[in-house]
Amino acid sequence: MNALERVARHKEELDSIHGQIDKHSERVISEQNEIEERLKAEVQKLKSSYEEKVAAQMKAKEEMEKELIQSKNEAEKEVKSLHEREIERLNSLVNELRHEIAAFEGLNNMVIPSFF
Repeated sequence: MNALERVARHKEELDSIHGQIDKHSERVISEQNEIEERLKAEVQKLKSSYEEKVAAQMKAKEEMEKELIQSKNEAEKEVKSLHEREIERLNSLVNELRHEIAAFEGLNNMVIPSFF
């Protein structure tokens, strides 16, 4: 085998190796792209899930705040109603006492002249 044939054969071997390297590089790049796409999809899925959870928590918080405000308002109304009823009861007692005092004074006025 002469030198020219050996050079040609080495060139063919190198070309074959370069072809294999190119195919391997293409496969690696393709796999890398697939992995990147899967990671992007997973990140988006996680992001969406997180956003949904945050939105649900915010909604729950708002609902709790509404319920607390409603409970507070109802409690304030109940306290006001209790105060009004207690004031009415006390006013009624005051009126009863006034009537009793007036009756007592009336009796007292009747009794005193009879002694004199």
